[in-house]
Amino acid sequence: MILAKEITNWAESYQPNHTYLMSDSMSKVYGYFKWNDPKQFQMFKNPIRIDRKYRQFQVLKKNIKDIE
Repeated sequence: MILAKEITNWAESYQPNHTYLMSDSMSKVYGYFKWNDPKQFQMFKNPIRIDRKYRQFQVLKKNIKDIE
């Protein structure tokens, strides 16, 4: 798994970016840090598919094995 921060510049000012815990292929999301806040982590019961079209991400950390 990887930790990736979204860096997309959205045309709409109300669209927030988050930091995601993603599969290595960046096709599934296991959880996210709402508004990039480390105190607001939300883990999903099941991974969800993410469409990366028109979105940009910066990989912060690779090879994440365990979630504490």
